[in-house]
Amino acid sequence: MDRVIVFVKWPEPGRAKTRLIPALGPQGAAELHDKMARRTLSSVRRGAKRAGCSVEVRSTGAVTERFRGWLGDDLSVVDQGDGDLGDRMALSVSDSLDGGIKKVLLLGTDCPDLDPSFIHHAMGLLEGHPVVMGPASDGGYYCLGIDLSKVGERALGLFRGVPWSSSATGEATLDRARSLGLKVARLPVLSDVDRPEDLPVWDRACQKISVIIPTLNERDGISMCIRSALGAQDVEVIVSDGGSTDGTIEVAESYGAKVVRSPKGRAAQMNAGAKVASGDILLFLHGDSILPWGYGRLVREALSDKKLSLGAFSLKIGLAGELNDPEFRSSMDMISFWANVRSRWLSLPYGDQGFFMGKSLFHRLGGFPEMPLLEDVSLVRSASKVGRIGTISATIRTSSRRWRKLGAARTSIRNSMIMLAWAIGVSPTTLAGWYRADKPRKGGVSS
Repeated sequence: MDRVIVFVKWPEPGRAKTRLIPALGPQGAAELHDKMARRTLSSVRRGAKRAGCSVEVRSTGAVTERFRGWLGDDLSVVDQGDGDLGDRMALSVSDSLDGGIKKVLLLGTDCPDLDPSFIHHAMGLLEGHPVVMGPASDGGYYCLGIDLSKVGERALGLFRGVPWSSSATGEATLDRARSLGLKVARLPVLSDVDRPEDLPVWDRACQKISVIIPTLNERDGISMCIRSALGAQDVEVIVSDGGSTDGTIEVAESYGAKVVRSPKGRAAQMNAGAKVASGDILLFLHGDSILPWGYGRLVREALSDKKLSLGAFSLKIGLAGELNDPEFRSSMDMISFWANVRSRWLSLPYGDQGFFMGKSLFHRLGGFPEMPLLEDVSLVRSASKVGRIGTISATIRTSSRRWRKLGAARTSIRNSMIMLAWAIGVSPTTLAGWYRADKPRKGGVSS
C-alpha cells in the first residue's frame, strides 16, 4: 500500500497563517487556512482514490478528534509529534516504514495548485526514481515523495541538517539526497500562499473552469475524457450531446458530468454547453481527447495574461494502444509536429487542441458561429481581433481514429484543401458537403 501524508495545522486565529495577518487580520488569515486545508484534502482524497493510496493527516495545534470533526471522520489522523518540521516529517516516514508502506508522499496545505491528478503523477514518477520533489517558488518544497521499498532507512537522512522554513530548504534537501546516493525527479515549481504578495495565487487557483464536451456517440472514449477533466480542482464537466444513441449520455452521467441536450452540430452543442456553464473560464474539449495532468493550473496561469484572448494546448495524436504500428506512429508524430508549428507560427490552433478562454469574452464574441464546418477557425479569427492567440507547451492527446479510417495522407490533404477553399471564399455549407462525402462525422476540422 502507498500513502499520502498531509501535514495540517489547526486554524486558530492568531496562530495560523501568521504572515498573512497584516493583510487579512487574525480571523481572515485563519479562515483562509481553513479553506486551503479543505481544498488540499479534497484534492488528496480524489487523487488518492484514483491512485489506490491511503490518506493520513498529521495534525498539530489541537487534539486529533477535533481534526476529524473539522476535516472528516473518514480520515486517519495522527499527531505530528515534537521537534522541528524535519523531526516531525522523519517521524511520519519512520512510522510508514514500520507499517510496511511502499511509497509515501508528504504534503502541506499551502499550495492551492495541487489537484487530484497530481497524486497519480507523483506516484508514477516514483516508479523510476527513489525520490520526487515538488519545489516551491520560495525555495522550499510543497511535496516530497519517497519509494521506501527502495530507499529504506536512508529516507530518514533526507531530514537531517536541513534549514527549515528557509529559502535554502529545497536545495539543502537535494544536497542530502545526493549525499545519500538518491536520484530526485523534480515536479513543476509551484507557489505557496504564505505572504500577502502570494494572495493572487489563491485568487487565480479558485477560478472555476467549465469543461464543455460536445458528443455524438462517443461511448467508447468519453469516460477517459471526463476522468482527465475531473483531474483538476474547481471544475465542472458539461457534456453537450447532439443525439447519441449508443449510451454516451448514461456513461457521462455515471462519471459525474452534467449533460445537456442540443441540436446536432458541434458549434450549436458547444454554445449550448457554454450557456449553462457556471465557470469563469470555458474549456472546449473533444470527446476523444485527454487533458494533461495539471491542466487547471496551466490554463489559469495562461489566462492571467490579460493580453491572451484564446489559448490552446499543444497536440499529440494517438491514445494508448493506437500507435502500435511504427509507420503509422511516425505519420501521427509528423502530423502533430506540423499542427503545433501551424498553431504557434500562424496563431491558428484547431478545435482538437482544446480551446480555453474567459466566459465573458466568449459571450461577447457571440460564441461559436453556428456553421457546419470551421467553427473553430472562425472563433480563433474573432478572438485574434481583441487579443493574442496562445498555444501552451502542455500536450493534449487526441484519438488517431479519424486518420486511421481515412488514411493519414488523405486526411491531411483533405483538411488542407478545405482550409484553402475557405480562404478563397467557398462557403462552409459547400465545404461541409465535401467533408462529409469523404468521411461522415460530426462538425469540425482535424489537425
